[in-house]
Amino acid sequence: DSEDSSTSKGLVGEVLKLSAETKDVESGVTFTVYNKATGEEVTSIGADVAGDKAEAEWTYHYKHDPENPLKEKPKFYFTVTAAKAKELKSGDVEIGQNIKIVVKDIFDESYGELKFVLYQVGTDNSTNCNTSSDGLFEKEDLVPGKYEIKFEKGDK
Repeated sequence: DSEDSSTSKGLVGEVLKLSAETKDVESGVTFTVYNKATGEEVTSIGADVAGDKAEAEWTYHYKHDPENPLKEKPKFYFTVTAAKAKELKSGDVEIGQNIKIVVKDIFDESYGELKFVLYQVGTDNSTNCNTSSDGLFEKEDLVPGKYEIKFEKGDK
């Protein structure tokens, strides 16, 4: 009956492993995932106990809502319930998004050192960026959402 240290960060589309120690629990358990901001239940997942542990998997899938884009990374937590055992609650899991952009011409040649602005659609979030010398741009841990890029005028 103790909480397992759970993942504190995750990514859109990445499988998260939910786990809990289950000493003296013989039957199955239920993992219930909640949205921290609203307290609403997102999903419930049944899991079997193996040894002194129960595990389940859950994946966050971002659904773009043009009327209500995310302004911050969503946070979730889960509870574990079993017959004749107290409910356990996990720590928070914050979900982010990674972006990778490669800029090439029709001859598959990379465009390096390009300046552009990365916009999160439907919000005021924007970031000035540039590609590396090999035309690559990578950004991690963004707020999940739909993004657009606009190249600066006069750049290649």
